[in-house]
Amino acid sequence: MSKRGSKRDGFTFIEIMVAMTILAVVLTVTSAIYLSGHQHFFREGERVEVQENLRLALGKMSRGLRQARAGEVKVCDQQGEESLDRKGPWIVFSTPEGSTSGYRLDAQEEEIEEKLPGGTGDWQPLASNITYLHFEYNPASKEVRIVARGEKGKSGPIELSTMVYLRVP
Repeated sequence: MSKRGSKRDGFTFIEIMVAMTILAVVLTVTSAIYLSGHQHFFREGERVEVQENLRLALGKMSRGLRQARAGEVKVCDQQGEESLDRKGPWIVFSTPEGSTSGYRLDAQEEEIEEKLPGGTGDWQPLASNITYLHFEYNPASKEVRIVARGEKGKSGPIELSTMVYLRVP
């Protein structure tokens, strides 16, 4: 016959509290790691989207500018007035067919806009999530330097630049 209390039939209150504390710490660390990975995943998705927009926009602008007539490239300021130092957020040029085309930053909408050659003269969106666009034109060497910066959500600023050499005299 066994006596009551001589055997341990369960856990003590202290043992349960220690186990619950360990479980709470493990769950807290696990959820913190999960949330960090989740946030990183979405932040990287935003970065990839901005990089893709910048890359596509710079590629399209480079192709368009390569066909520009070198003597008919005009860099403008924010208001669309020709910049004397040939630096600014807006560029307009003549195509080999004689129509006018160009690119500019719409700061309010955070997008690069394109003036399609031979169209109605309206500016159409080319890339979004763009916070900065800058052109520098050197007529002596027939070069246009383009710098674009973009950002979306918590992606942080991403900047790409390229140099375009005009082909048409």
